[in-house]
Amino acid sequence: MSEPHFAEDGTDRQALRAEQQDEAAGVWVGPGAPAMTHGQVRGAVKGGVVGAVLGALVFLPLGFLPLGGSLTLRVVVWAVVGAVAGAGAVYLGGREPELEGETDGTEDVGSG
Repeated sequence: MSEPHFAEDGTDRQALRAEQQDEAAGVWVGPGAPAMTHGQVRGAVKGGVVGAVLGALVFLPLGFLPLGGSLTLRVVVWAVVGAVAGAGAVYLGGREPELEGETDGTEDVGSG
C-alpha cells in the first residue's frame, strides 16, 4: 500500500480524492444540462411540471380576449405560452436537495 500524500495544510489527498469520487458517483449529466445531484434532478422535474401546469392555468384566461383567430386557437396558444413560462421557474431544482438531506448543513443552502 502506498504511503499517503499530504497537502501543505496536512490534508490527506487520497482521502479527499476518494470523497470527491463518491460525490461524483451520484451525479446526473444530460445533453445541455449541468451536472446535478439526484435531488436536483427530481426537484427540477417536479418544479417544471408544477410550474407548467400553474403557468398554463394563469395564462389560459387570456385566450378568451377577442384578439383575432378562433377561440380554440387563442386558448391553446395562451395555455402553451403559460406552460413554457411556468416551466422555466424551477425553484425546486435548488430546494429539493436540501429537503432530501443531500446538503451537510455547513453552508447557507437556502430558505429552509
